[in-house]
Amino acid sequence: MLPMANPAAICQRVADGAVLLHREEEVYFGLNAVAARIWELLPPVCGSLDELCEMLRSEYPEVEPAELRWDVVELLGQLAACDLVVSAVGAREPGPAQGSGMDRGSGSDPEAHEDLAASAH
Repeated sequence: MLPMANPAAICQRVADGAVLLHREEEVYFGLNAVAARIWELLPPVCGSLDELCEMLRSEYPEVEPAELRWDVVELLGQLAACDLVVSAVGAREPGPAQGSGMDRGSGSDPEAHEDLAASAH
């Protein structure tokens, strides 16, 4: 099962990707365009790693499936280390005056094989 966006995370699209901010931990994380697309495909859009990888594969057919999957898993690990994604089973609901803050715009990048995370601070 794919992790889902932490309700405490805010996503803001920028020209070349997105920036994630964890409101409680005050951690921000830069994503390139492909990583931002992976963020957009997290549940509820995709329910499994296989489904997410298949969607990406259709958008980036020039990338080898094994490389694409490895890049997705690596990014999810980095996001989990920063508490920006949580297990779908153990997800917390945002507090009363808080929304998820997710901006789920669309985007794509033909350089899918590049490093996905620009930076984490």
